[in-house]
Amino acid sequence: MLKYILSFCFLLGLSSCGNSSSTEIQPSPIIGEWNWVSTEGGIGGWSYTPKTEDYISKIVFHDQWNCSVFFNSPTDSVVQTGPYSVSSSGRLSHILTPGIGDSLLFDLHPKVVFSGAINLSKDSMLIYMDSISDGFSSLFIRQK
Repeated sequence: MLKYILSFCFLLGLSSCGNSSSTEIQPSPIIGEWNWVSTEGGIGGWSYTPKTEDYISKIVFHDQWNCSVFFNSPTDSVVQTGPYSVSSSGRLSHILTPGIGDSLLFDLHPKVVFSGAINLSKDSMLIYMDSISDGFSSLFIRQK
């Protein structure tokens, strides 16, 4: 009987071991070229586009957890390359691009959000600052 109780406790202990609250997502859905379309938000409800800011930007997510930011494409001038990670906790997914820029304070692209919570569909990706209630969000469209 003791053997069965110990076996049950061991199995119960194994089943209680789970993943952390945040899990890493495979990069395949995000891999590719994404063109910046617009950034909106802030307490004043501001809106920025490539036309209003007079520059074009895109981000390319590579297969090996690296990404590149381009400025004034289609001339494809790489301005920054660095790692990225995508994680999920519950229904919310986040992208982190350290060194690329995690807010609107990124010097090279001051009006584009590159890190934050993401909503990803087949051809569009919304990256938004979820740490503040009146944060900004940037919309990107997948280049085909």
